Amino acid sequence: MKRGLVVEGGGMRGAHTCGALMALAEKGRADFDVVVAASAGACTAAYLVSRQFDLFPVVWTKYLHDGRFFDLKRLPTKRSVLDLDFLIHRVFKELDPLDLDAIRSSKTKFYIVATDCGTGEPKYFDAHKDPILNALKASAAMPIAYRHPVVVEGRTYIDGGVTDPIPIQKAIEAGCDDITILLTRPEGYRKKIPLVNILPRLYARKYPRLAEAFMRRFEAYNRVVELIESGKLPARLTVIRPQSKLPTTRLTTSLPKIQATIRRGFEDALQALSAKSLN
Repeated sequence: MKRGLVVEGGGMRGAHTCGALMALAEKGRADFDVVVAASAGACTAAYLVSRQFDLFPVVWTKYLHDGRFFDLKRLPTKRSVLDLDFLIHRVFKELDPLDLDAIRSSKTKFYIVATDCGTGEPKYFDAHKDPILNALKASAAMPIAYRHPVVVEGRTYIDGGVTDPIPIQKAIEAGCDDITILLTRPEGYRKKIPLVNILPRLYARKYPRLAEAFMRRFEAYNRVVELIESGKLPARLTVIRPQSKLPTTRLTTSLPKIQATIRRGFEDALQALSAKSLN
């Protein structure tokens, strides 16, 4: 069977993904033929593909909570609340470097999902040939929190979760028939139509197709979740998700809450793997 891993984003809820990947590594279940990941999920999955398992909790607990990465005090200024340059160029390049050569030479195909501002469609960067760090930055460029789209080879991109939040279809197209899915919302969760949605208005003039994608965002998310829960996909699925609401939100910076979410991810993954082995 061809094994795939699909990783949802979710901002700081991605600490649950960190814990889940730690459990997969500990149980010897971290070998995948294809990994497709979006946003924060892509940043964490990169350390899986590079086989740097020991850095999963380090990145999440050492750098993401103390104001260097995320700081609401920047909101009234022209600076981005989310400092992706710190994450990409300081953490991933200098402080706890991501082994880019290991990713490029890996047998695992690693696709990083971003959203093309011009087309309003997902872009799947191939880590074997596309610029990895720029792709990760583009994938994680959360609207509003990061003020500017990311330019990669002449095109502009933002958060991959806007157009393909749970990129399972890409894994199926890549031939995967045994897919592990890491989600950051409990079973039954559905996105609601936002009462106030300023994003389409912010992007409508310069990127009209992206504005349309923002309007359809909740539909795209709900459609793929319903497909996963229907059991009708042409692949064997292992779904690892929170059993209940997480202590972290998209923008949480509390270290105790991040640590608690990592523990939850680890425990939820062990439970899902145990249930799979019984079946």
